[in-house]
Amino acid sequence: MNKNELWQAGQDFKRTNDLPVSTETAKGIEKLALAHLAEGNSGMFKLAMSSLGKLQQTSSDSILLKALAAKILGTVEPEETP
Repeated sequence: MNKNELWQAGQDFKRTNDLPVSTETAKGIEKLALAHLAEGNSGMFKLAMSSLGKLQQTSSDSILLKALAAKILGTVEPEETP
């Protein structure tokens, strides 16, 4: 990428929120951030952690939302007591 393309990509990233990623990807970014911190590279740690703030983990959220919607709508059968 040339200098202008890098600048434009940075501007696009600044405006972006709630990027859908898998839980594994978010965990990988977190591990990389911690590795940078352990190495003493606080700048890269800050960049990785702020990037995590722009991400939306998709897998667990949808399960929780479905369970909550089922409870609210009353579609979940109550457990039978012996």
